[in-house]
Amino acid sequence: MDEHTVDIILGRTCELYGLHRAAIREPDFAHAPPGMKKALRLHQLWAVARVLSSMLDRGIATALLADEMGPGTTATALGVTVVSHRFLS
Repeated sequence: MDEHTVDIILGRTCELYGLHRAAIREPDFAHAPPGMKKALRLHQLWAVARVLSSMLDRGIATALLADEMGPGTTATALGVTVVSHRFLS
């Protein structure tokens, strides 16, 4: 993925969650989306935004969460559920 695409995705992720771009550059950054008690890390927030983007573009979730065990895949999947329910209902 080129730098321009990453920059666009990060911008859209910040817009979705109401975050400042400077905040996401902190090494220990985490944010709890509305409706979640657990804070998600940047890669998890990005994954949630990516799945939601595919839902909005195609009318159905066509993105796949396929991380290996350990980086919080379950929390990311829960984030997709909670955020999609809150924003798309």
